[in-house]
Amino acid sequence: KDGNSIKRWLADLFPHGSRGRVLRLFDRLLRALRIYVCSQLVMCIITGLVVFTYFTIMHLPYASVFALLSGISEFVPVLGPTVASALGTVTTAATAWDITLQTALFYLALTQINHNIVYPALVGKSLHLHPVAIILGVVFGGEILGAAGMFLAVPFIVIVKIVITDIYRDRREIQKAEEGEQ
Repeated sequence: KDGNSIKRWLADLFPHGSRGRVLRLFDRLLRALRIYVCSQLVMCIITGLVVFTYFTIMHLPYASVFALLSGISEFVPVLGPTVASALGTVTTAATAWDITLQTALFYLALTQINHNIVYPALVGKSLHLHPVAIILGVVFGGEILGAAGMFLAVPFIVIVKIVITDIYRDRREIQKAEEGEQ
């Protein structure tokens, strides 16, 4: 509700000549963070649909419950999908023990494909980041801050990239203006 007034208040903290640039920077940052959240939601939906399809095809109970659990768990890197996978596998062991190993392998494959291929490609493409940068960022974020670091790694990388690009662009404009005066 007060987003624009907060942006203006923050921009007023900067020198008068930089306020327009700061407001444009805030707009780019907020747009990138919106894209990140939307990409996360798409990832959650994809995961939920894949889990629902698997449980339905295998005639396992609670397909919609595990689809929802798996989809929501994608918001918590590594720990979330691990818990969802464990619960899905334990439930399968209790109801259809003969395909427990297959279900465990399904969850393992799903997690590996999601986190090493789909997520870096989806988020990387939407935020103009290389998939390797995303994978490395998530790994380093996890090493530094655990699950929270993994979750915050991509937004942090995007913010740093946008700020550095803005600084570079500003320096280039100043340099061109100085060259034009000479």
